[in-house]
Amino acid sequence: MKKYFATLLMITIMILPEAFSQKELISDSISMGNGYVFDAFYDFGKKEINMAERNEWDIAFATDVMSISVLANDASGIEVYTYNKANAEEGWANPDTSGMIRKLMYNSDTSWEIGAFVRNIIPGNEFDYGWGTYNMNNHKITGDSLFIMKLANDQWLKFMIVEKDAPNNSWIFKYANLDGSNESTVNLSANNYSTVHFVGYSFSSGLFMEHEPMKKDWDIVFTKYTAPIFMGPTAVPYPVAGVLCAPGIMIEEVRQSGMDQASFDAYNIDGFIDDRAGIGYDWKATEGMPPVYVVLDTIMYFIKDSDGSIFKMYFTGFESGTTGDGTFWFQHETLLDASSVDQLPDIQLLEVYPNPASTEANIALSSSKAGFYQIDILDLNGRIIKSEQLTLGSNELLTHKIALTGMEKGIYLIRFTAQKGEIYTHKLVVQ
Repeated sequence: MKKYFATLLMITIMILPEAFSQKELISDSISMGNGYVFDAFYDFGKKEINMAERNEWDIAFATDVMSISVLANDASGIEVYTYNKANAEEGWANPDTSGMIRKLMYNSDTSWEIGAFVRNIIPGNEFDYGWGTYNMNNHKITGDSLFIMKLANDQWLKFMIVEKDAPNNSWIFKYANLDGSNESTVNLSANNYSTVHFVGYSFSSGLFMEHEPMKKDWDIVFTKYTAPIFMGPTAVPYPVAGVLCAPGIMIEEVRQSGMDQASFDAYNIDGFIDDRAGIGYDWKATEGMPPVYVVLDTIMYFIKDSDGSIFKMYFTGFESGTTGDGTFWFQHETLLDASSVDQLPDIQLLEVYPNPASTEANIALSSSKAGFYQIDILDLNGRIIKSEQLTLGSNELLTHKIALTGMEKGIYLIRFTAQKGEIYTHKLVVQ
């Protein structure tokens, strides 16, 4: 894996009090290379890029003791099918692929926990884990599924996950050519790779590798992945170029016509969700023939990392990796730096009155800690109309007046940023 540091272009700076990190809108780009040969892992906090060759792994095993997910590198030409002509034991001894029903198994685009080999899970069976069955007595998952795999080099293999020993966080799997030659049984101690979410394995080299950076060193990855695309009435699996979120990263997407992306930062603290492809690929569209990519200017993404920091991101350009360098152009900004939240108070009481209001509104609040508190008034397009900062004393009950003169009649949001990045919002009607 190669490590690069992003070149940053500062566009604007907003000066905030000490309790809030300095906000700067940053213009950046990442190139995955012709043919999208690289995965580009990005960390918003460090502004750091880690590049890794996508084809260096074929399958990847979850390192978390509670996870049973096994991924396939499905956007690099690998195909996975469940053998359905006999049970796993009989199939392994003598697989007959003639006339086999081929339903492509691919990684879920919404959850890292549903890798390609988990796809054939039996709904309603709490002991079925897709590739195997859970034994509640010894807490092991024993493989009961045989998979037929076509690798990127057109080589065909039979593959089984023999076991996951959950108490010891270890895996056993085996693979061979369809005729039984070159059979290998491999043991994996996932605890040896606890600094990453998944550890990759290459069938050609027989080696494990850490394809991704350390868990704390990336938030999103620019990559190719398989997604269900509607080509008619039904969705079919299709490789796309887009952005996936790291496990534990939360995403909120806002789509709004007429959005001013540079100034829009009206996220909902309760709107963040865990979605692997929460950013995904559909922030771009194609126009004309031959097709040209157009980036939609009505979409904003808010990213909340595992520490509680919040960032915004939107795209400004895209170049295909089949005709160019596979480049993504995007803007991003740190809205909340979790490293400064210990300077923010913990709100215990919050009221806004009168509401509706005409010339001024009163805000009553108290806090268990002394410190700064950020207040923003936003219109329904997310533009900040007014911003104020208050200094609160410990356990102080404070009443503060906000002048509404010059504001047009209508509905607004008052946003309060509190301890650990918590956001409180109140609707305010100006009449």
